Amino acid sequence: MGSVPGHDEVMKDVLERMSVEVNRMEEESMPLDVRVERGVHVSQVVAYLQAEVAEDESCKSLPWAVLLLVAFCMSCIFAESPSTNFVLRKIIDEVFMEDANFAF
Repeated sequence: MGSVPGHDEVMKDVLERMSVEVNRMEEESMPLDVRVERGVHVSQVVAYLQAEVAEDESCKSLPWAVLLLVAFCMSCIFAESPSTNFVLRKIIDEVFMEDANFAF
């Protein structure tokens, strides 16, 4: 009976993930003083620092996003000039109403 290609690699990967999960569960069930003595794994520190750097970068990009939003809103307001459009529409409505009333 032949083996499936890639089966050994998949099984190794599954076993490695399971062993990591079992180790994590064992560490969580340890008393606090034992966990303090063992310290923190380097991978946990690296993961924490990477998350902090990502959050820092996203916070630094926020002012630029707000500035871009304000610039977009201002360009829309100046391009369309809503107050002028409103006044012109009101004047046109009044002119049509006067002409319509005059005809009858």
